[in-house]
Amino acid sequence: MKALFLIVNKRCNINCSYCFYNNGHQERSSDFIHKNLSAIFSNKIASLNVKTVILTGGEPFLKESKKDSFFLIKCLKENGVKVIVNTSGTFLSESDLKKIIKLGIDRVDISIDSHIEKIHNKQRARYKDTVFTITKLLSLGYKNISTTTVVTKDNASSLSQTYKWLKNLGIKDIRFQPVFLPKISKKEKNLIFNSLKNILLTNKAEYTEKYIKLIKVIFSGKIAPKKLNCRMGIDYYVCDPKGNIYECFHKDNIIGNIFDDNIKTIIKNLPKNNKICVGTHCLSLFNNSSFWNYEN
Repeated sequence: MKALFLIVNKRCNINCSYCFYNNGHQERSSDFIHKNLSAIFSNKIASLNVKTVILTGGEPFLKESKKDSFFLIKCLKENGVKVIVNTSGTFLSESDLKKIIKLGIDRVDISIDSHIEKIHNKQRARYKDTVFTITKLLSLGYKNISTTTVVTKDNASSLSQTYKWLKNLGIKDIRFQPVFLPKISKKEKNLIFNSLKNILLTNKAEYTEKYIKLIKVIFSGKIAPKKLNCRMGIDYYVCDPKGNIYECFHKDNIIGNIFDDNIKTIIKNLPKNNKICVGTHCLSLFNNSSFWNYEN
């Protein structure tokens, strides 16, 4: 198991217009990983031979439970696991950011949708908080920051300026992904696709052309190419705050529970292969070369 998406909680301190939780793909709950369970979670995850844990949510650094998240990270790092945190970067103090550095978090993925405060706030909120987190981490010497910008009709026309702004701040890993909404007009799709295509070609990587083709296919309402396999359920899995392990965020079948089941049994139950499954809501996962796998 290369990586495990660990859902620390299912709550958040902002209210993104396109959030999975707001559009019926996920359900909110009060569950979160309490400090008392952190050591057990970490030991079990290490026993599964997980190389990387991506803390996600909800919001891992939620004000009410960020101390629990920091302790969980400490336990994971002590077990030799690489730790990445997905966060909105809001409500974090300078001492919190120093703790991120001290704990040796391997990467912080921060969501920011525009260099223009009004546009970012329309989609996410708390622009100043997010910019503070990015700039302060950089000023403290922490360089392992990636940013994700969700492209919508509101920020599509200013993507190039946002890209240049992030570059000038010192961000090297800048990511863009199309918005997923149940209903989106053809005009909006065209605007988003053309803007994404232009910015992705500007920030070109080896998988860029494949990603652009995939966006075009998905936006046309067709399924993904047959040779394209999602790595969820093969190298990447999901674990919720109760310890249930799933193939991906959008499949309900539980592979096992790290508290109730023997680790060897869980490993034995891991799928040997995965059906091709690509939806528009998962498209962002493919903006990473490690998710591409072509059949021989």
